Order: sequence, then C-alpha cells, then structure tokens
Amino acid sequence: DQLLIDAENMASAKKRIADMRTIDCQRDSISRQYTRSCGVCFTENPTIRASYNCGHIVCLPCAEEQSISNGGEKKCPFCRKDSIFVRLFEEEKTELDEDNGAENGKDVPPTGNKRNSFSDEERDAKITDMHTIRAAERHLVSLPDIVRLVRNTCPHYLELMLLSEAIKELIKETQRI
Repeated sequence: DQLLIDAENMASAKKRIADMRTIDCQRDSISRQYTRSCGVCFTENPTIRASYNCGHIVCLPCAEEQSISNGGEKKCPFCRKDSIFVRLFEEEKTELDEDNGAENGKDVPPTGNKRNSFSDEERDAKITDMHTIRAAERHLVSLPDIVRLVRNTCPHYLELMLLSEAIKELIKETQRI
C-alpha cells in the first residue's frame, strides 16, 4: 500500500512540475512578445525585424536562419507554434530628422509655413493609427508562405489536389457525352 501511495505522490509531483514549467514558459514567452531586442541573437535594437503570427519578434537574419535550419519549416523560436514571419517595415530615424527639431514630442517641418506642432488629440490619433497599422502588419503574409503553410499543416493537401484535378477531368468527360 505504501508503494502505491508513493507512486501516486510521484505522479502528482511530476504533473505539478510539468504544469509549472508550462506556466513559466508561457510567462517568458509573453514577456518576449513585444520587446525590441532579438531574443535569439540578443541584438539590442535590430534595424530590420520580423514578426511571427504569434506576435514574437526577432531580427530578420535570425528569422531567415531559423527557417533555413528547420528545412523551410517556419516555427516561432519561442513558442514553437507553426508560424510564418513577416518583415516589419519601419522608418529609420536619421541625423537629419534629429537636426530638424523633431524633439519634445512635436513634429516640426524643416521649412515652409506649415504649423509647428500637433494638438494632443491629433498626436493621440496618429499614435493610435500607428499602433493599428503595426497590428495589421503582423497579419500580412505572402501567398507563397500561405501555400507552404497549408501544405505543411494539411497532410492530405497533395491528395486533395490530385482528387480535385481528377474530378475536373471527369466533369469535362461527362459534358462531352
């Protein structure tokens, strides 16, 4: 009887440990979702970044290397979900921008008689628009990536395509009769 109790305690302890590891991995994964540094190579502020569908962001070279090393299979390096990445397009701030007075949160045009600042409401609207655009960019994928993802996740894809072609041929033959 004692051995049975010990076995049950051991099984319960193993399950609790597995559950705690899962929670810890999720917490770590969530905290990495919106950081600017690359969690693979630890580059502090990469100039070219890529976002996976799950929201994790890495530098573009790491995303491409991850895809190549996995034989074209695209998985997030953090949560390991099947996920394709999309290059993020961000404008780099140049020295010229800094010299033209774009400081203290105000947009100041370099020349001309345009206004020198935006109201709080206008600035908030621009920030909201920027966040909306960035959120939408996370969902942009190319058609070849979608096809590749469908082929990788649907084991019967090729069989379905062949059956589809066979059905089209049968329909053509019946129309000739």
